[in-house]
Amino acid sequence: MNLTNISEVHVDKAWPSTVSTDQLADKVVSSGSVRIIQYGGTPSKYVVAVPQSQNGVAIDKTEFAAGDTVTITLSPGEDMQVAAVKVKKLDGNYVDAVVSPQDENVYSFVMPATNVTITATFEDATSVSLTFDDNKVARGALRTGTISTNALKGVKSLFIRIDYDSENFILKSMAPSGQLAYDVGGNLNSGDYAMAFESPQNISGALMTFELQAKNDANLGSYTISCIVEVNGSYAGGVNNPDSAYNSSSTLTIGASVGDLNSDGRVDEADAVYLLFYTFRSNDYPIPAGQIVDYTKDGKVDSDDAIYLKNHIQNPTQYPIS
Repeated sequence: MNLTNISEVHVDKAWPSTVSTDQLADKVVSSGSVRIIQYGGTPSKYVVAVPQSQNGVAIDKTEFAAGDTVTITLSPGEDMQVAAVKVKKLDGNYVDAVVSPQDENVYSFVMPATNVTITATFEDATSVSLTFDDNKVARGALRTGTISTNALKGVKSLFIRIDYDSENFILKSMAPSGQLAYDVGGNLNSGDYAMAFESPQNISGALMTFELQAKNDANLGSYTISCIVEVNGSYAGGVNNPDSAYNSSSTLTIGASVGDLNSDGRVDEADAVYLLFYTFRSNDYPIPAGQIVDYTKDGKVDSDDAIYLKNHIQNPTQYPIS
């Protein structure tokens, strides 16, 4: 038996001089570049290894008893975040590592009765989000969406595309954030917007707001609205090559037409009566999802809103609702 190139040897009991290498042949375990010989029963402690090529991973010690809690402290680096933490046992299976509720860069696991190897991967921490002021919308009503970023750096140009179901929605407006000093161009038909900056910008917060309207004859149901944000576009060799691209999405659920409070497919005086009943017995007369019934916009729902809805039915131009 060749015992060369053994980088680590664990012996729980004193090495008996009478034991030959042949008797040790079935005690050799390989784990990557580490070969471990165990003799004399179960070890009292096991090794936690971090590969030399692994950066940003720290543990307070390297040996633990089975059942001990092992804490891993991660250092992602600037503008990076933890993508995954893996704790691999000698048999190739993995141990669950749990993130700390107090610190997203601290993980822990319970030491198994075997040696383990820890690896971690990191990714760009920059993200883009798409949110709506309300994720429910009635037929004919508008919802305002906001596209935001936590940190875009060195931005010379931006391209933003909003994707939506054009059979059920109309894109009514797109407006870049007032915090941006830019030259811009937009296309409501395609949902595309571009911005250029005279000097590189570091941007956090809102990039754009936009309005989507559910069509009056829209199909009821839930729809995914998504966006892509591309940074620093260029074109060469027949290919567009942005420096980076980020995606996000949100859901809008289309309900009944604005003002159709009793869900009978019509907006008429019966809905005004229904709203008046709601002000007395809201549990018996619930307002459908997506309906905003403070028509007078005074911060409360009362008989004034029922009267406003009746007036809307008779004169929708003078008494608009949305």
